[in-house]
Amino acid sequence: MSIDPSTPPRSYLFVWIGVIAAVLVAGVFVGLVLLLSRLLGTTADGLAAPEPDYPPYVEAGCSTSCLTEEQAARLVPSAEALALFDGLEPDPAHVAAPPTPIGTYVDDVHGAYFTGDGDPIVCSFALSPAPISPASPSFVSRDDVVLDLGGYAGATTTVTQFVRVFESDIYSSRYPSSLTSPIKQCAHYEYTVEGLRRTVEAYRAPLDLPTGVAGAGWIETSAEGSRVVVDLQLENLALRTVIVSAPHAELSGDDIAALVAATAEAMLALEHV
Repeated sequence: MSIDPSTPPRSYLFVWIGVIAAVLVAGVFVGLVLLLSRLLGTTADGLAAPEPDYPPYVEAGCSTSCLTEEQAARLVPSAEALALFDGLEPDPAHVAAPPTPIGTYVDDVHGAYFTGDGDPIVCSFALSPAPISPASPSFVSRDDVVLDLGGYAGATTTVTQFVRVFESDIYSSRYPSSLTSPIKQCAHYEYTVEGLRRTVEAYRAPLDLPTGVAGAGWIETSAEGSRVVVDLQLENLALRTVIVSAPHAELSGDDIAALVAATAEAMLALEHV
């Protein structure tokens, strides 16, 4: 561009200011178009914006084949196993529950514990006859089916067993460790039921289990008697045994160990289909 000497210098200044302003306005316009395109889910040329590249959800199964509800139902204790513990017999007062999603047990005990001003709130899991922990089931495992293996009674003791059939051994394998911290947190807890305030002291129960079976357990004492809870896990199964004794009745450690061992051996005897 040639410069006309007759043109005053201030005129060129206004020309350059106009050019710069036009460039800025164009840049702002393009930026607004791109921003609106992102907000509206379209690109500047009107095409749909690409979907985020999330990894696909993979349904977790079992490392070999999952144990079935039919196999889990075989864990009903035998007469020989019951004879190992205080001469247990089927308890006529026990009304067997049908196969039920584990989420139902969680909701029931949490509701009862909350209504009874349970403290600490995390300890509602301890009341369940079925194997649950504060972290299990999660939202992905609330549909695990629970089978009632029966209620049994002796002279001063009652026993119940419930087995949970996980849809994945990934989740079941994490289950025993999900009880470690809660058992410590619930060394002392209390709640009200039927107008009675119950105060419970609890501590971890040592377990001697065969290879292949994992577990966790605790022992409770209160004015209502003693209560022992043992959860065993094998592959995609978790089985909770609850042993309750009357006040002033002493639970035999040997009897408890014998019942737990018989249960673990029964779990190991299950065969894959």
